Amino acid sequence: MHARPKTVYALSFVLLGFALLYSIHWSYAEWQRSSYALGLGGSAVFLFLAFVPGVLAIVYHMVTVTQRRQQNIIAVDKYYVWRNTTRSMKRKHQEGIDRGEDPLKEYGPVSANVATILLVAVFLFVAIVATYTKWHGNALQGIVYAGLGAYISVLYYMVARLYASALSSRFLMSSAIGSASAVAMGWVFASGGLGILGLSTKTWGMTTVLFLTGLFHKWAIDALRRRARQLFGQPEPETVELSLNAVEGVDDVHADLLNEYGVTTVQGLATAEPGELCDRTLLPLDRIADWIDQAILITHLKKNITQARALGIRGAVDLVRIYEQAQADPNGGMPKLLDDLAKRCGDIPRAAIDAIADRLRNDYQVSLVDELRQGAPDTVADVPAVVGKVVTELKTNYTFFGGQPPSEVKLDIRSR
Repeated sequence: MHARPKTVYALSFVLLGFALLYSIHWSYAEWQRSSYALGLGGSAVFLFLAFVPGVLAIVYHMVTVTQRRQQNIIAVDKYYVWRNTTRSMKRKHQEGIDRGEDPLKEYGPVSANVATILLVAVFLFVAIVATYTKWHGNALQGIVYAGLGAYISVLYYMVARLYASALSSRFLMSSAIGSASAVAMGWVFASGGLGILGLSTKTWGMTTVLFLTGLFHKWAIDALRRRARQLFGQPEPETVELSLNAVEGVDDVHADLLNEYGVTTVQGLATAEPGELCDRTLLPLDRIADWIDQAILITHLKKNITQARALGIRGAVDLVRIYEQAQADPNGGMPKLLDDLAKRCGDIPRAAIDAIADRLRNDYQVSLVDELRQGAPDTVADVPAVVGKVVTELKTNYTFFGGQPPSEVKLDIRSR
């Protein structure tokens, strides 16, 4: 084993050992001998539960991750080959770019195992506090109740990740950090009271708020941020960030998965590279393409996306096709469909919808997801260029026999 994995494992086990040592009562008799007693009370079941997420994670990585990762690498490699060689629309800065090497390829199991140990250490600390301390009625109850809420939250998301085959080391590490922050917030709320959140104890019970803090610790952090803005007189940001839940098919579990890789808003999803996102999340490429397609349209229509869906317009590709058909047949049904969309939206006139569709028609990202969703690249547009290169190559470097000089040879090459 290399020095780096050894160091990481050692630091992780130090944290895990610190929690275990907390449960051991050491006694010394005349400095000649030492003994310890490990007593388990009625709350000792927490000690068992603390190891459940870790065992599940280790078994999953041993059985599933390697094979799934290898299959995904093959699919993503094919995508990059297609994108770099056969697509008609290309970005200059992306030509020749491959998926690259995975920085965690060599230490992938190490990162997963270390993240598992850290997660177990957090829950083991909560279990030891619940088992060996008198936490009822004091600040320690914040650690216990918030820890239990975080434990349930992690198990919920872990089960969903197992179903989706997306239980990554990033998830385990972020769960450990999130659970630790939930425990810390629970202790603060129990120590300082619910006034920190602007809540009244007459309306909300302390134990309920502490448990919900662990269960929804991200919401608790958002509530603290809003409370701090009011306290220090800071204005709310003018830019409205669109939640990933606005995309059909992206539930809380998939939104959490996308958040791990830096895609936290609809705007970020709309500009994401499909192959890179597929490589990181291990989600199918066609599903990623569908989400990006929807996200692009949502960034333009925002809350009016529900009105567009009611008319069967789910993504940017749908709007572009309807617009092109409306341009080709002004007296057909498609112009009426666009008029109906503008009428339903209210604050978006028909001219604005046409302008959006015209801009999306020439957008690189829209063209990319359109070809991906079709299942095969459209290379018809490249045929004239390819034929021209072939003719030039033949006339320049080869001699034709038949009485005609090479400069007068005419080739009739047509696509089938």
